Amino acid sequence: MRSILLFLLITINLNLFGQRITVDIAEINLCLKEVPSRTVTIGSTLARVKSTLGQPLKVDKYFYEMDDVWGDLIEYPGGTKLYFQEGKLASFDIGRFEESPITIGKYGESIKNPADLNRLYVTIPTFPANDAKLPQPYLYGKLKYAILRNRNIISDSSIHIFFNTFDDYNLVKNGFYGGMPPFVNESIRGIVLIRY
Repeated sequence: MRSILLFLLITINLNLFGQRITVDIAEINLCLKEVPSRTVTIGSTLARVKSTLGQPLKVDKYFYEMDDVWGDLIEYPGGTKLYFQEGKLASFDIGRFEESPITIGKYGESIKNPADLNRLYVTIPTFPANDAKLPQPYLYGKLKYAILRNRNIISDSSIHIFFNTFDDYNLVKNGFYGGMPPFVNESIRGIVLIRY
């Protein structure tokens, strides 16, 4: 009985591991949308980030509960927040992508729209938002999601790229709650690198 249970646990874990989509953290470079050739990576120093991305709007401290440490937080337009631990870039949150001067990219190209993501990050799969089941239409957007790795080592981080497919800004602004919201051209809502 124990051997059967052990076999089932190993099989389930292998299946889950096999389905895990990972992307090398070296492929996630931050840059200015207009200057994609100058990039910073996770692990870059605060000084390098400032010299590459420009002076932030605000510099502050934040407390990272998981590691019980204080870190530096710098903010740019568009709700963009970069988090540093021990003086090195650890994670980021580009909250309002269209308003932010900062994006991700690689090979000297920056992401400005969903077509760029599909070309440069084709290995990151797309999922419906709000746990919608395919083939139902996406509900208020969709997302790309992948766990990050450093070469062959799985990290404790993941990348989340959120899309808009409905005009949810005007939906809330105009108090429109019933029926179907108006469609808009698909756009990137935000990009977040999360450390667990």
